Amino acid sequence: SAQIDLAFERIVNFFFYSIVAIIAVSIWGINIWALFLSASTFFIGFSFLFGSAASNYFEGLLLIFLRRPYDIGDRIATSNPATDTNPNGSSTWFVEQVSLFSTTVRFATTNEVATYS
Repeated sequence: SAQIDLAFERIVNFFFYSIVAIIAVSIWGINIWALFLSASTFFIGFSFLFGSAASNYFEGLLLIFLRRPYDIGDRIATSNPATDTNPNGSSTWFVEQVSLFSTTVRFATTNEVATYS
């Protein structure tokens, strides 16, 4: 939830400073519409350049934040049923942290920490 709060704060700050910049530019007497048209042309060009990468990024956000394949505290057991002969079951990993690009887990028996990307 701290990451969500930080992302929301960045969005609010972006809009606030954009409005402050527009007010400052209009006070200096610069034509806002000409500046807006040139900036929008610039951003449209970048949207074609980075569109597919941004799409993959937002798909990853939706996967992590909406579907949540793992939550903190989940137990993950990986084993091969044909060769795992332990009557108590296989050793487990506990999920400690989930981010957009990685998942950090801790091995239950040895406290070994691993990060999967």
